[in-house]
Amino acid sequence: MENLECKTCGNTFSGPVAGNAIYLCPKCNAYVSCLCDYGFGPIAPCSIFIGEEEIAQIIVSDRLKYKLHSDVLGIDMMLTKGYKNLEVYKEASYIINEALRK
Repeated sequence: MENLECKTCGNTFSGPVAGNAIYLCPKCNAYVSCLCDYGFGPIAPCSIFIGEEEIAQIIVSDRLKYKLHSDVLGIDMMLTKGYKNLEVYKEASYIINEALRK
């Protein structure tokens, strides 16, 4: 488990260690951090966690195209951003955050 602290609300929590992962705060849903192979290898598949619960994944749909999938939130959509500067992670985090607000 990875010990994490949300800079938005100050909540501390644990998240599973995964090869590629995005961590969102279970209290306020804000982006907290990520672990990934950026610069060394593929950044997907990537698990997206709220606390210890995996709620979504970024998967490779076609060569260098990414898809966001979440059974929990009913999301299955192509992402428009790419590998550079982890833009696809930022896009996916924003979409998940918006879905959690509904």
